[in-house]
Amino acid sequence: MAKKSAISVSQLLFRFLLAIASTLLMVLCIDWLFSGYFLPLEAEQNKHSLLETSSCVGCYLESINLKETELSQADLSRANLSLANLSQANLSRANLSKANLSKANLSQANLNRAYLLRTRLEQANITEANLARANLFQATLTQVNLSRTDLREANLSGANLSGANLKGANLKRADLSGAKLNKTKITEAIFDDHTIFPLNYPRPQ
Repeated sequence: MAKKSAISVSQLLFRFLLAIASTLLMVLCIDWLFSGYFLPLEAEQNKHSLLETSSCVGCYLESINLKETELSQADLSRANLSLANLSQANLSRANLSKANLSKANLSQANLNRAYLLRTRLEQANITEANLARANLFQATLTQVNLSRTDLREANLSGANLSGANLKGANLKRADLSGAKLNKTKITEAIFDDHTIFPLNYPRPQ
């Protein structure tokens, strides 16, 4: 009898643990399904709020389409704009500091005098954009395509440009002091005597 009781207790314990595991799995599945549905909806709602108020601090805008949108002086600091389409958008003087713009499309966008301090821009497409006088202090620009981009008088001090493509980019009077230029394609960029390069970095000829 003692042996049968022990087996019964073990079976009950197994069934109890199985029920807990099944419940946890169900909760995780429901959470995954609802997040997959509501996150795009949240991004669209945030887009409407941004267009109405020119502000969306720290909000979720992943994969959103803002092509050719007027966003001058908008406050998008700490916003998640990864994979967003911002091509040809007007972001002059906008605040994008500490925002996530990884893999975003910023081709031909106007970012003149924009604030991009410590902004994540890895693998973003910024070809032919206007970043003249923009502040990119300590921004992450690894593997970014900056070909033919206007970076005149831009502050790129402390930025990480490892693996970035700067072919044809205008770096006249730009500040690259302390920037990381590992495997950066910079030899065909345009610069002048006022372009500041990192200490001990061989100045391109």
